[in-house]
Amino acid sequence: MKTKILFLSKHKNHFDEILPKFKDEDDRFEFKYCKNTENPDKLLDENNFDIIIVDSEIEPIDIIEFLTLVKRKKPKAIRVAFANSSFKSMGTPLSQLCHRIFSNPLDPDHVYLTIKKFVSLKKYITNEKIVKVVNNISELPTLPDTYFKLETELSSENVSMHRISEIITHDMAFTSKVLQIVNSSFFGLKKKVTLPSQAVNYLGRNVLKSLILYHKLYLSFKINDDIKDYFEKMWIHSNKVGRFAEELIYQAYYNEIGMIEDAYIGGLLHDIGKVVMLSVDGYPYDVFNLMKEKQCRFSQAEYELYDVSHSDVAAYFLALWGLPERIVEAVYSHKRDTRLDFSKFTVPNAVHIANLLATDLDLELKDIKELRLGAIPSDWMKYIENNSEK
Repeated sequence: MKTKILFLSKHKNHFDEILPKFKDEDDRFEFKYCKNTENPDKLLDENNFDIIIVDSEIEPIDIIEFLTLVKRKKPKAIRVAFANSSFKSMGTPLSQLCHRIFSNPLDPDHVYLTIKKFVSLKKYITNEKIVKVVNNISELPTLPDTYFKLETELSSENVSMHRISEIITHDMAFTSKVLQIVNSSFFGLKKKVTLPSQAVNYLGRNVLKSLILYHKLYLSFKINDDIKDYFEKMWIHSNKVGRFAEELIYQAYYNEIGMIEDAYIGGLLHDIGKVVMLSVDGYPYDVFNLMKEKQCRFSQAEYELYDVSHSDVAAYFLALWGLPERIVEAVYSHKRDTRLDFSKFTVPNAVHIANLLATDLDLELKDIKELRLGAIPSDWMKYIENNSEK
């Protein structure tokens, strides 16, 4: 089945620049171009679009009305806008209606790769129960500008760690967080790291992007004093799971740097859906109350209340943001051992096991290193099962 894409812009040249990127994929994609939002009901009723890309330079009120209509009539459709900086600073509700916002002028290659990523991760995006919850979120989280700047620099032919450090240091709050993380017990460095450039070299590029994502999402929500302590503990737990998962992959495949990085990222982001769901009315208090009432786990209470859990919501947004599938799957399945194969280590089963080691057994990194149960995940699962019962 073809992926149907609507491109809505008064500048047809934008569409003409993107369309050639799909010239060899006519069997997979179907495009429709419109220059305005005239007769939007008819347009949406007659076409079942999977992705809708809108130019913000059309009268803003028309865009807002159109995207609101799309959200109501086609809730499964991925809504994308491209906007200049002045429009984004006007305080319009664009971020409440769009899953992704591109900066103007559009980069055709970026749009092409993003659309391809949407399609490859479609199974995480189109679940009706998840879409229902996401559509009740008051403001959809978007990727921070620092993330895009890092991504651009990292994809250049001549990557400069100096330029990466400069991007980081322009965000003082994040610089402080990076130094705090590098110097924490999670990394166990003998010498204190004081320069952002040193932290960049130590952490690695992809880990940095994920830390930015977590940090900015956390800051984008107003967290009440009542649950500040809970979310600080979640941040510590997430780092712990990341380090555990990283260590498990290292013990199995010490030279697989990409897998080791992805395991840490998957562990770091595994609970990020809890941050996103702060915009759902009553969350997380309703979850806490049900947990207490029924003596059940957090995710079980979520399913009873919302039909989805934080892992579903997190995977939805990580897929939209284009993270690698094994990271998205790790976040999605960290509460679903029935989806996982424990015959050999992968990023998803490493994150699942790491979460159990941190949550059910309350171990520390030194314990994981000393156990050295080997490269077979099922042995770790047996150890968890045996020791959780004691």
